[in-house]
Amino acid sequence: MFLSKNRPGQCIQFLGVDINSDAMCVSASAGKIAKLREFIARVVETRRSMTVKHLASLVGNLNSLESAFGSAILVGTRIVAIQVNVTAQQFGWEKGFLHLSDDSRCALRRVSSSLDLWNNHPIRSPETAITLTSVLAGEDPAGIVRKIPNCRLFAAQYTLVSDASDTTVAAYGLNGRLADFLFVQALLPHEILQSSTHREMGAILKTLLCNQDVLRMPHTSTLWWLTDLFLRHI
Repeated sequence: MFLSKNRPGQCIQFLGVDINSDAMCVSASAGKIAKLREFIARVVETRRSMTVKHLASLVGNLNSLESAFGSAILVGTRIVAIQVNVTAQQFGWEKGFLHLSDDSRCALRRVSSSLDLWNNHPIRSPETAITLTSVLAGEDPAGIVRKIPNCRLFAAQYTLVSDASDTTVAAYGLNGRLADFLFVQALLPHEILQSSTHREMGAILKTLLCNQDVLRMPHTSTLWWLTDLFLRHI
C-alpha cells in the first residue's frame, strides 16, 4: 500500500519514483516508463535537426531516474550526453542544433529496451551506495577539476579493465578480490555492426549487468575502470 495521511505504509512516492521499504527497491512507474519510451521514440525516429535543449531534456529526464534504474542509465546515455555537450560548447545552448548521431541513436534504442530490466533498483545505504564519475577525452578541463576533488576515495580500491573487439567484449580484474575476475561474451550480430565507441561502452554495460553478484562489494569501495576510451571512477 502507498503511504496515506491516515496510516503508514511500505511504499511512498517521492521525487517521481516509488520507494518500497518492503522490497527495498526504488522504481519508476509503468506510466513514467511509457512516457520515457515515447520521448525516446520521437527523438530516435526524427531525421531532422533538433535543438540541443531538446536532446539535453531527454538525457536529463532519463538520468533523473538513476535511483530507479541504477548507474546503468548513466552509462547508457553517456554517448548522447557527449554529443549534447560538444554541440553546446560549439554553438551554445540557445542556438545549438544537431542531428542525432548513429551512435546516439543506437544508445537510445538500447536504453529504451532496457528500462524494465534496470527498473526496481535496490535502495541505497552507506554500505551499498554507488556514485559514478567519468573522465572523457576532450572533456572541458574546468569540469574535470570540479568533479575529481569531490569524489571520495575509499580505503578499499579495485581496478577493472574492459575492451571490445569486432566480435567480443571482455573484462578482467587487476587486484584484491577482483584479481581473478574474468568476463568474456560474444557480441550479438547487430552489436558487431556498431561503432567501436559503442562497443566499448557496451563492454562496461554487459560486465555490470552479467556480474552483479560478483561486483557487489561488501563494503563501500572505489572502483577504477579502465577502457580504451577513458578512465571511469565508480
